[in-house]
Amino acid sequence: MKLILYGRSGCPMCSDAMAWCKNEGIAYTFRDIFKQPLTGKELLLLANKLPDGIFSLYAPKGAKKAELSENPFDFSAKEILGFQTGNPDMIRYPIFDTGRQLIFGFRESTKLLLLSALH
Repeated sequence: MKLILYGRSGCPMCSDAMAWCKNEGIAYTFRDIFKQPLTGKELLLLANKLPDGIFSLYAPKGAKKAELSENPFDFSAKEILGFQTGNPDMIRYPIFDTGRQLIFGFRESTKLLLLSALH
């Protein structure tokens, strides 16, 4: 299984996640979504792995910076996709893509989910 970690270079949580993967011997590919923004098609492929689709990818902190509602359900899926395409601040990260599921953030629960998904 190929693990993809979507995030931002210099993000402390992303750096911790990469160090943890290395220490655990977990192979991954890192995609800096600020240097190589996700396309609309890529966002939709990720969204299809989530129960709430594109709404789950919406970043409340990024929305706040953009002076938008922090509640993704205040917008249509098409509007959110428009906000996120080419604007990585509007996408939650880090995101681990195990191929079958997406796991957000990096905390103890993330580590357990990843270990379970990868073994």
